[in-house]
Amino acid sequence: PSVIDETNQQVITYENFYTGYSYGLFESYLFNKISWWESQNSVFLINNEFSFFNDDINAEIQNGFRFYAATNNTFVLNKAKTIRAQVNFWYSSPYKENLFDYSDSYSLDVALKFDMLNKDLQLSVGGYDILNSSPATLTSVINNVQQNYISFPSNRYFRTSLTYKFGNKKVNVRQRGFGNEEEKSRTGN
Repeated sequence: PSVIDETNQQVITYENFYTGYSYGLFESYLFNKISWWESQNSVFLINNEFSFFNDDINAEIQNGFRFYAATNNTFVLNKAKTIRAQVNFWYSSPYKENLFDYSDSYSLDVALKFDMLNKDLQLSVGGYDILNSSPATLTSVINNVQQNYISFPSNRYFRTSLTYKFGNKKVNVRQRGFGNEEEKSRTGN
């Protein structure tokens, strides 16, 4: 990064200027001990270590830990198991990586799924990132200038879908061979 004194503009040029290593631990757990609730859970702990190739760069390198957790839950809401709710949540702690200091972020998704007509017709409705909390802010200090970045991608949305399965479920599928069954039986294989 460099600053043009006459115009007070900062120019950022991306080059290979650092070495980075990330180390992490991951754990996953599936909870399905209750007939009407299934929960898939994951936890990550990641350490980021970065260093510059030389000392000529006037920027603050960012190293640190990141914690990330996610839970995806399915709830059966009736005895026929034709109505299900999905509640998903993830959280990322504030963390430091390369030149950036990231804020925390999280997301909550809620959806319902209805099976109808002997499960041939399925209706799904859901809201995703309903709290609009998944975008993170980034901060860096380059040439003694603090820079704040925020990006708001379109992560919050509502979706509905209708799916129908066509076809005859009563069709028998016979076992097919590879054409040399007579030869195999003659040779004893």
